[in-house]
Parts: sequence; structure tokens; C-alpha cells
Amino acid sequence: MTRLGPASAPASVVYVHGMLSDARYWAPLVDHLHARLDGAITQIVYDQRGHGGSRRSAGGVGMGLAVFVEDLDAVVAHAPGAVVLVAHSVAISLVTAWVERYPQRARALAGLVLFNGCPDFPPRLPSVMSTGRATRRRFRRRAQRAVELLSSGIADPVACEADLDVALDVLAAYGRLRLTEDAVGTLRTIPTWVLAGRGDPVVAAGSAERFAEQIWADYDSVPEAGHSLPYVNPVRAAEPVLAALEVAYRTQRQDGGPW
Repeated sequence: MTRLGPASAPASVVYVHGMLSDARYWAPLVDHLHARLDGAITQIVYDQRGHGGSRRSAGGVGMGLAVFVEDLDAVVAHAPGAVVLVAHSVAISLVTAWVERYPQRARALAGLVLFNGCPDFPPRLPSVMSTGRATRRRFRRRAQRAVELLSSGIADPVACEADLDVALDVLAAYGRLRLTEDAVGTLRTIPTWVLAGRGDPVVAAGSAERFAEQIWADYDSVPEAGHSLPYVNPVRAAEPVLAALEVAYRTQRQDGGPW
């Protein structure tokens, strides 16, 4: 986990990267906001298991969805002040799982910003834990195609460093995930922004828009932007984060908070 900004601040932004990437994915956006806000807020990035400096354990032990959720919860717990949670791509599925597991903590968020994602992503794939070599071989072939699709939509030097085994673990964990009515109900209580790229080859802008409507989020799309919108266009990506921080600021002022 890496923190930029003061250890104690009136607000924090916590970033969750997607598959085939790591915490460095957020560097352009983090640097832009740090300069824009004169370093007044805390920004936290971390490598999910199997990505970047967080290595995959032998046999994929500890790569299940429950573990990913607990990792995210531990990071959020270290964020000072009003917390804005930002997620990209498949990490949105992780966030919805965390929201379902910890609805009270999720409702305490100051805001939620979701880039390039929808509730029915990633593809519906069979579980890697299924018995039989033939089933596992079929899973690997289908997962490989999913990874290739993701890779085709990610145009940055941080992408594609996670190996196929990590991708298999992540897809196996997330592939069984469904957006439940309980999660939707909680998400509707959180100020949320969904931003999509109209040129995204991985997640169609229409899917992201339907997702936004489902959870009552503000929605916008960027012409010609692809799947790596927050990496290649940090200035535009910063807009919903700043909007979330503005809501947090107003709420704290109304409540007599420290901001």
C-alpha cells in the first residue's frame, strides 16, 4: 500500500486497479490530483494479490474473492477522513462484493467513482475449481480469450504484467459474482459517478450506462476514450473524483466536520 499526501487529512481517495495491471496504473490520475489540490488530501493505491509487488502464492492459495474483499476492506480502514473509493474495470466487481459484505461501511463512503465497468463483467466463465482436466482446459482457453480481450483494450505500459495464472484466479473468483438486490440497495445510498469510454472495446458504454441507471449513479461518457480512460486521460478522469470530494466537503461543513 502506498500513500501520497498527509497521514491525517480531511479526505482520502482509495484506488482499486483492475486485472492485468497494478497500483502504478493510477499514477497519472494521482499525480494530477495531488498537484490540483496542493497535496491537501490523502491518496492511497495498492497492488491486489498477484499483481505488481503483491505476488501470487503457490497454487493460488489466498486468491479467492473473500480474500480480495478483506484486502480492500483493510485498505479502506487505513484511509483518513471522508473516503472516496475509485475503481476501474473488473475491480468494480470487487467493490460491489465489498459493498454487499460490508454495507454499513459502504454507506459511510463519501463517494464512489467507477471507470469502464458494468455489473455483468467479467465474462461468465466456468469455475477453475471444477473437477476434471477437460473442464480446466476449456476454462483456460476461454479465460485466455477474455485476457486477450482485456489486453486489447488496455493501452498503457503497466498493463499485462500479471500472468495467465493470476488472470485465471481473478476470473474464477469474479466469474461467480452477481450484483444482488442488497448490493444495489446499498449502492443507491452512496453518491456515485460512472464514467465510460465510448470507444471501449471491453465494456460497451451502453452497459456502463445501464449499470449507472440501476444504481442511481451520475453517468457520463468520453468520446473516443477506450478502456484505459483514467490512465490516458487523467484530467477528464479527475472530474468525477473532484465532484465526489466536493460532496464530501459540503457534507462535512454541514455536519461541523474538520474540513
